[in-house]
Amino acid sequence: MTLKPGDPRRSRTYEALRRDFLAPQPQPCWWCDEPINYHAPPRSPLSPTIDHEFEVDAYPELALVTDYWRAAHARCNSERGARYRNDKHATRTRTPIAPGPSRHW
Repeated sequence: MTLKPGDPRRSRTYEALRRDFLAPQPQPCWWCDEPINYHAPPRSPLSPTIDHEFEVDAYPELALVTDYWRAAHARCNSERGARYRNDKHATRTRTPIAPGPSRHW
């Protein structure tokens, strides 16, 4: 995931909150309810990630509110994110293209 400038997940505060959220007790993935490998290398499909109940791009002000965080596998979180991005882009309205030449000759 590439973070944009100004994304709250780029902060040291976020990293500290993330570490504290995932450290105390191993939680199962809230999507598949399977155990998360808390010792897996970063970016591994079964490694722990934070899934935000409210999408960060839509609600950046809630990105650091841990009450809305859920532990998830990287794979499950990524699949959910891909569906969200596809749904978000699919709802854009497109201007229909009129049939025929682009201009009158």
